[in-house]
Amino acid sequence: MTMRQSQIGIARLESDLLSPDALQTMGALMKASLNSSDDSLLRKILQGDKVYRDSLRNQLPEGRFAEFCASKLFIESGEWVYSPFRAHLLEEFVIVTDPPGRPRGTQGELYLDPLCEAPQLAKLMIRKPSGHGLDMGCGSGVLSLVLSSFCEHVTAVDINPRALEVSRFNSALNNVRNIEIRESDLFSALKGQQFDHIVFNSPTNEEGDSYRNLLEAGEPVLTGFFMHLANHLTPSGYCQINLAMNDYKDSRFSERLTTWIGAPKLWWVAMICKRLELENNRVWKRGWVTFSSGNHLSIEVEWPYKLLPTAVPAENLSALVLRLLENHKQIISRKQLHHLLWAEEVRYSPESKALCLWGVPLVEEVPEELLTAFGHKKSLTFPTGHDVDLWIERCLRKGLLQVPHSLLD
Repeated sequence: MTMRQSQIGIARLESDLLSPDALQTMGALMKASLNSSDDSLLRKILQGDKVYRDSLRNQLPEGRFAEFCASKLFIESGEWVYSPFRAHLLEEFVIVTDPPGRPRGTQGELYLDPLCEAPQLAKLMIRKPSGHGLDMGCGSGVLSLVLSSFCEHVTAVDINPRALEVSRFNSALNNVRNIEIRESDLFSALKGQQFDHIVFNSPTNEEGDSYRNLLEAGEPVLTGFFMHLANHLTPSGYCQINLAMNDYKDSRFSERLTTWIGAPKLWWVAMICKRLELENNRVWKRGWVTFSSGNHLSIEVEWPYKLLPTAVPAENLSALVLRLLENHKQIISRKQLHHLLWAEEVRYSPESKALCLWGVPLVEEVPEELLTAFGHKKSLTFPTGHDVDLWIERCLRKGLLQVPHSLLD
């Protein structure tokens, strides 16, 4: 049986009523249950079922049932117990979120989107050890927790008070103590602060430049973010953002973005995972965009990262994003690359007749000379002064080829 409630996203959590040790123990129990193949009552309630109160109490260690109820993660209703939240595992973290969305109008004003794209975005984060990270619009704190694993200190901000509440709860469940959670409307509470790594799962979808709610804030939220981004990013830092982009007949998104960023120079590469041709010559795109310091230049590359197998390690995808950044810099700045190497993960699929990265077809109709070089796992070498051929450039843009480190020194 699932919980019946007129609105979802209105329940509140009470992490302050419990000690850090109690919350950490709760998190360990939840993680063990979600990791287990056993159909325990704890697992059932965390996934949305009602269970008998006395049966659940008997399955939990002594005193733990009362702690789950005190935190408001569990709600007693007669002889039944249910949870207005859901629990998930992402990497080594247990995450509490609101339940999946229902038809519009059943979600509370402060509803938090569940994981959705977060597992994919987390894997695409550049995982270089950093000093200070920022999770803009932290929601339930998914990306904050991932940042905390390679940043010395993380600041997580949101304008939604429920987001701050749930983020604090999730940090405590995972015993993560290097995250500072603050209320802020974009950068308003962060004056004078700079960050080595900024992530932003932006609240933009298909609403264009209109505002609907906290999850569909539209392009104005991007305007406010990018106008201040350069002032808050360290010279060697990265910013990564998941966003929707709209190209209109007389106004491309990249042109508006250049205006928002202003004089400071930032280099950005967008991995476009979805594209729709809409009426009135409007093109809607969704993508994961990575910014770094450099000559002001934008590149879009069709990269369906939603098709990536879940088994691909996060470190490999971090390396891919860095490879895409470097490849595009080399293409633009040199245009004469005399020596290139194949990425180790590239395979040729006879069925799709395409070069694939982790099973994702990226370059089709491959020329015979490229297949021959690939079949022998040879590097590609060009005569001095020879421009990069179009099909080689396509491989570079998709990350199938990489520039040898010797050329980057």
